[in-house]
Amino acid sequence: MNDLLHVAIAKLLKDTPDLPVGQVTVDETVTLHVKATIKRNQDGEYTPTISIPLKATMALLLAKMGFQRERAAELLIEAMTEALSGERLGEDAISERMADVDAAMARVTAITDALPKAVRKGATTVKGSVEVVEVVEPELV
Repeated sequence: MNDLLHVAIAKLLKDTPDLPVGQVTVDETVTLHVKATIKRNQDGEYTPTISIPLKATMALLLAKMGFQRERAAELLIEAMTEALSGERLGEDAISERMADVDAAMARVTAITDALPKAVRKGATTVKGSVEVVEVVEPELV
């Protein structure tokens, strides 16, 4: 199977039905008719913030804080606790703090913008259909 056919089948059949828990063996020979248009966009740069290891970053920050590391640790715990319980705060409490949060997020964005960029593969979109033409029943031996 060539790469284009592989991509077309994988993208067109990505919505799979829910299966029960467990292991099942499948051994089928199937003939398919695949008709599709494939479009791949250019690769692009991005800041891989999701790849930043949170615990290692916090450990490095605390190590570099020197005599202020205990206070920094307390502030980290406080901030993480608030972030985890953010949904439980009332709308008024959140609204009052949004200006501070917006300013902090702008600073975080400036920091993450300074990180090295990574390359992300361009999105691949497939439009078309996959039709089962024939299912060959296994021969009983």
